[in-house]
Amino acid sequence: PRGKNPTSYILLSQATGTRSIVHYRDLPEYDFEQFSGIDLTEFDWLHFEGRNVDATLEMLRHARRVAPHLPLSVEIEKQRPGIEQLYAQPDLLLFSRAYATACGYLDATALFAAVRPQAQQADLVCSWGDAGAQARDRVGVLYSSPAFPPPRLVDTLGAGDTFNAGFIDARLRGLSCAEALQCACRLAGRKCGQQGFSGLVHD
Repeated sequence: PRGKNPTSYILLSQATGTRSIVHYRDLPEYDFEQFSGIDLTEFDWLHFEGRNVDATLEMLRHARRVAPHLPLSVEIEKQRPGIEQLYAQPDLLLFSRAYATACGYLDATALFAAVRPQAQQADLVCSWGDAGAQARDRVGVLYSSPAFPPPRLVDTLGAGDTFNAGFIDARLRGLSCAEALQCACRLAGRKCGQQGFSGLVHD
C-alpha cells in the first residue's frame, strides 16, 4: 500500500556489451512480518539478497528454526552496513567481485580467508567476471573455473544473478561444488552473449 514501483533505466553499450543503470526506488523493503507468513515446507531452497540486513537476519533465523534442513543461500553483492552479520547463517554465500574489491581484496582467495572465521558452516563462492569464479567449500577445499565468454559480448545485465541461479540449480541437482561452479560460469557466459534471458537454458 505504500511507495511506488521501482524503475531502472539501462544504458547498454553496443561496442562493449557493458551497461550503466539509473535506478529510482521509493518502495519499502520486504519485511519479516510478510516473510513469516510463508509456508517454508513447500520450498527446496531459499535464496536471499543481502539487502535489508536486520530483516534478512530475522528471516534466516526463522527459516533455520522452522525448516532446519532447508538449504539457505545469501548473495553478498554490495557493501552495506552490518552485512557481515549474515555470514553465520546460510549454507552458501555468493559474493560478487564488486563486493570483494570494494572491501580491498585483490582476489577471491583473499576474500575467502577473511570471511571464513565468520562463516565456518558455509560454502563460499565468488564470481570474478571474465576471470571466471572460485569456490571454497566448508572443509576448505578450493575450486576454480574459467570464464566461458561468448563469441560476441551482447548484454551483461543479469549475468551475476544468472551465475547464482546456475550454481544453486546445479547443487539442487546433486552436482559437486566444482561441477556447479563450471555450470554457473557456462550459463553466465551464455547470458552475456544474448539479450535478456529467453531461451537461456537448454541441454
